[in-house]
Amino acid sequence: MSGNRGAWIRRRGQSGAESAIDQVIDRQPQLGEQVQQIPDELIEDSPYQTRRPFSDESIEDLAQGMRETGFQGALIARPHSEPTKRRHGVFQLVYGHRRRVAWRRVCVERGEPCLLPIIVREVSDERMLTIGAQENLQRQDLDPLEEAQLVAWHERMYFDKNQTEIGAMLGKSSDWVSVRSRVHKLPDTLKERLRKRPRAIKQMLELGVLSLQQPNLAVELADRVVEENLTVEAIHAAIREHKQPDSREQPSREETHNRRAGATSVQDVTNSAPSDVDGEVRADEPKVQRPTRDDQEFVPLASSTKPQIPDRDAHNSAPSIATSSGSATDLLLLQEAAGALVSVAARAETLPMSEITEQALDQAEHALAAIRQVLTRRCQPS
Repeated sequence: MSGNRGAWIRRRGQSGAESAIDQVIDRQPQLGEQVQQIPDELIEDSPYQTRRPFSDESIEDLAQGMRETGFQGALIARPHSEPTKRRHGVFQLVYGHRRRVAWRRVCVERGEPCLLPIIVREVSDERMLTIGAQENLQRQDLDPLEEAQLVAWHERMYFDKNQTEIGAMLGKSSDWVSVRSRVHKLPDTLKERLRKRPRAIKQMLELGVLSLQQPNLAVELADRVVEENLTVEAIHAAIREHKQPDSREQPSREETHNRRAGATSVQDVTNSAPSDVDGEVRADEPKVQRPTRDDQEFVPLASSTKPQIPDRDAHNSAPSIATSSGSATDLLLLQEAAGALVSVAARAETLPMSEITEQALDQAEHALAAIRQVLTRRCQPS
């Protein structure tokens, strides 16, 4: 094993991963294995290979050596993960994507069929992801979108781990993981611009928030980021200039409050609980303390006051939603949170770009992912 890969694995803190990867990518046939000559067209790239086309210089260096000595050693592949393709003899390459591209170039030059020496091994998705990550992160020229794809794969496969734990697996900080996770969720139009200017991560994330309300303006400013290298501060100024607020057209705060008070809420539409649950806030109900700019600590959403269920429900002998498999309190709390997020999303451009905002978004995303995961498992046949 190379020193670079060994150091990378140690940063991941994965006990036994080093020897496991060595075993998978060992290019010498193990007991009962043999090297097979498999046509290039029957071998697909690893599903966890983030690389765009490799640089022509690096491929040419490998190809030059192959012109002189041929293809040395063997590549490792696994039977395809899709049953239909597996039955048709299609494989997925585990390791050695650059060598495969270089040999393909040599075969085209010679006008020969491209056959690859392959050792076929059964390799799990988890191990494929580990190998693909270390193969890619050892290089220094990954762009933010390729890094974001690696993070997204880890978040999907290791859904029960938080960003700190995923960061430890990748040898990165939790902040690095958080930023790449948000990059992966950007609209494709902004991802295209970020690929052209990879250092403009902060600007594109800022425009990702704007795109929820004004997608055309977000793309327009993204083009200016690429062409003029706009800063985040310049983006804020451009947004303010675009709005050109007119006091005669802007509703007063009191009018806005009254309109919201009279609007139908998410809870009104989706609540199937009996009508004896109060819809108005009682005068003695405690108010929820929201964090301010001066707060030093973020107050999680989970600490908010839960909707109150009238005491008379506790004495009601008839079956109710509170005694069913779902909790009425949790359902009402979920509805309240959904309504609050919809309201905040409508005013997303006013949110400050701060650690408190980032932490709140991360908590909301992880909470929703956890809820969906549990509900998905419950829906699956046992």
